[in-house]
Amino acid sequence: MSDKIRWGVLGVAGIAVKKVIPGMKACVRCDVSAIASRDRGKAEQAARVLGIPKAHGSYEELLADADIDAIYNPLPNHLHVPWSIRAAEAGKHVLCEKPIALSSAECRELMAARDRTGVKIGEAFMVRTYPQ
Repeated sequence: MSDKIRWGVLGVAGIAVKKVIPGMKACVRCDVSAIASRDRGKAEQAARVLGIPKAHGSYEELLADADIDAIYNPLPNHLHVPWSIRAAEAGKHVLCEKPIALSSAECRELMAARDRTGVKIGEAFMVRTYPQ
C-alpha cells in the first residue's frame, strides 16, 4: 500500500482547478490521480494543464476506478450529498466542498451512508483548522 492518498476529483469546478488541486499536488501525502467531467474533453484538458494522469468522461467512471482511494467533491451544492453517497458506496473516502448538505435530513442521509460503508466523509471547511 502506498503512503499517499490517491485522489479523484469530481468535476472541473474553479475551486478545484484553481485552489484545491494545486494544494493537493503540493502535499507529499496526496497523489491527484484522476479527474472527471461529464464532458471528457474538459476532463482531458484539466488533466493536461494540471498534470493529472487520468481523465474520465463521467463521474461513474471515476467512482469505478480501482486506483482511487478518495474523492474530492466540488460539484454544485445540490449534488454534494447524492455524489458523496455514491462515492461512499463505491468504497471511496470523501472530502466534500461546503456546504456538505443543504438540510439536516440530507446530513442524516450522508451520515447513514458513512456508517453503512465505513468510509470517512469530511467537509472542506478550512476555517475550523486554520491556525489564526
